[in-house]
Amino acid sequence: MTDFPVEPTILVARIRQLERQHNSFKKYLLKLKHELEELTEKFNNHVEGESGDRLSATPKLDTQTPEFVNRLSDEEFQVERILLLLGFYADEEKIEKPAISAEEFKQRKNQGQKDFSGLNLAGINLTEEWLDVNFSKANLAQSRLSRCLIDSLNLDGANLKGADLSGVTTNHRSRKGYYPATMKEANLENANLNKAQLQCAILAKANLTKATLSEANLWKADLSGANLRGANLTKARLFNTTFGIANLEKANLNQALYNKETLFPPNFDITKTGAYLIAPASSLQKANLVGVILKEINLSGADLQEADLRGASLCGADLRGVDFTKADLRAANFNRADLTGANLTEAKLGGTILLGAKLTGAIMPDGTIHE
Repeated sequence: MTDFPVEPTILVARIRQLERQHNSFKKYLLKLKHELEELTEKFNNHVEGESGDRLSATPKLDTQTPEFVNRLSDEEFQVERILLLLGFYADEEKIEKPAISAEEFKQRKNQGQKDFSGLNLAGINLTEEWLDVNFSKANLAQSRLSRCLIDSLNLDGANLKGADLSGVTTNHRSRKGYYPATMKEANLENANLNKAQLQCAILAKANLTKATLSEANLWKADLSGANLRGANLTKARLFNTTFGIANLEKANLNQALYNKETLFPPNFDITKTGAYLIAPASSLQKANLVGVILKEINLSGADLQEADLRGASLCGADLRGVDFTKADLRAANFNRADLTGANLTEAKLGGTILLGAKLTGAIMPDGTIHE
């Protein structure tokens, strides 16, 4: 007997499945029985056709089909036997409750239910929902959670294999009583977290094997002990992120952004990954920073010669003494940025926003010095 409750609907479905399996088994045994009988008849006919004492002494095969064949083919399953089989098959076929539909989930949530832990929500479509609920240990494989608000969302131990969490957002810092999303030990293998806003999220010991985290914001996220083997972290924001002893083998960190407060695993050489250190006096020559958001960042004294910053946002950034020689700054936003003493020689400024920017002593694209 199993040690967990079995709902009647699940039991009926399992009984029917076992009956189908049993019927197939009976048909197989009957076929085997007929084949044995045919083989026995052929053998005995062959023996009868042979002459000589040697062959006459050979005993005939008993035409009676072995007892176990008849017994197995005629045996009927009783309820006790079915319940025993439920337990027998538990290890090789996990019994799950029927999947909850999106409509049922929304109805329960609107009625005030917060605890959906352990439920089967595989494949559910909850796009753009506010998910301040408990999904711990729930089955959310292949689910669609894109662009959801995930303040206070609990996904600890949940199965999110192949799930779509692209563009999920968080606003917990401005919401009193809400906290960051937590995904400790969650299975996010092959999950899509492209452009996910995961600031302060807890992903300790999560399985992110081959997950897509490109352009994700992982500011102050906890990824200690996580498995990121083969994960795509291109252009991800890794400021103040903690990786601890995470597995970053074969992970793609090309053009990812990190700072000196980012904690990578011991012996992991971030300088060989193509990631960019965003810090004062950093070397970012020819860096591809198209569309990056670096508001109020400190890059004073950095080398950004020939860097591509088209459409980037550097509002309020400290850019004193930065070398932007031949950099592409078209459509970049430098609103309220401090560009005192910056070098903009031959920089491309088409559509660049410099409203409120400090340009004292800056060398302009035409070589003149701004007063």
